[in-house]
Amino acid sequence: MGKIIGIYGVQRGLGTTTIGQSLAKVIGESNSKVLYLELDYLNATFAHKTSVSNPERNMELFMEKAILEGRFDIQKYILKKNEVGEGKRFSWLPSNMELLTFSNDFAEESFPRFKTNVETLVEKFSNDFISKLKALDYDYVILQLPNQIENVFGLPMLSKCDSVVSILTGNPIVLSRYKNITNVFKKANLQYKEWVHVFNLCSNKIDEEDYKMLIDFDVTTCIPYDPGRAEIEFSLQLGSEIIDDHMKIIAKKLGCFIRNDQNGFRLFKSK
Repeated sequence: MGKIIGIYGVQRGLGTTTIGQSLAKVIGESNSKVLYLELDYLNATFAHKTSVSNPERNMELFMEKAILEGRFDIQKYILKKNEVGEGKRFSWLPSNMELLTFSNDFAEESFPRFKTNVETLVEKFSNDFISKLKALDYDYVILQLPNQIENVFGLPMLSKCDSVVSILTGNPIVLSRYKNITNVFKKANLQYKEWVHVFNLCSNKIDEEDYKMLIDFDVTTCIPYDPGRAEIEFSLQLGSEIIDDHMKIIAKKLGCFIRNDQNGFRLFKSK
């Protein structure tokens, strides 16, 4: 039974998808078997960011069957490394990382919706979906979640994750929104879950400890803004050397074995 990990950010523009996708890649490179699921259909980016897309194995086909027909034959729609493509173009994808993402032809308006008894159906769907995921042969399952907690993949999925990686920035608006939404999390008893709080897009001119003082939660790591990410993104690949190093810290926090000799860096200002 694999560990279900949700990736959450209170709004867009925090680098949440970059972190979720990079974390899945780093876990796959560690020889753990990982499944990356793109559940944020309002911000489906994986196919466009990587050029990895399949007309028969994708999230929209799975959701059509799952939501409209109650069929959770998820293995039929998971994309494996040997089905992605050959050559240097896709060499960055670890053999232990498998995907269930939206295709590059997906349109948001085509996503199936529950039409009646929505609350009851969403609860049943969430239970059946997570039960199916836990029965799969993976060490880790990464869920890329929407920022809207009222979404079918928002609070219902957050409540069923084993761990949640919460992405923040030093922006006061982001921090204010997150502090407000933690009240909702408390009412749903989510504070008892394993939360991994991460600051992203940090300035290397600000001490890491100053970021950590901004919230009343333990902060696992502070990821600096990486100007080199743009070049890698242009090459349709995930992460970067700097980002990946911080993903290793997060992965270790989540219980994934990462060799210590892979972490030898310091990119923040020292006082």
